[in-house]
Amino acid sequence: MASVWETILQLPILPRDATTGVSLVGGPLAAKCAAIMHGREAETLTEAEVKDGGEALVNMVGGNRKALVRR
Repeated sequence: MASVWETILQLPILPRDATTGVSLVGGPLAAKCAAIMHGREAETLTEAEVKDGGEALVNMVGGNRKALVRR
């Protein structure tokens, strides 16, 4: 997760309370991530672009995890 997050988004991963859930799609963080990925301002993105950005991040993290398990 850290590798994808820091490489693709160039944002640090910060510790948080493990009992709190995380939701990217539809939130300000999701819009910020999608904006970075699209090279645009968050305010200019459609809801579909924000959702697609979140899905792309999930796929990248899943792909990295899969590669690590196969080693």
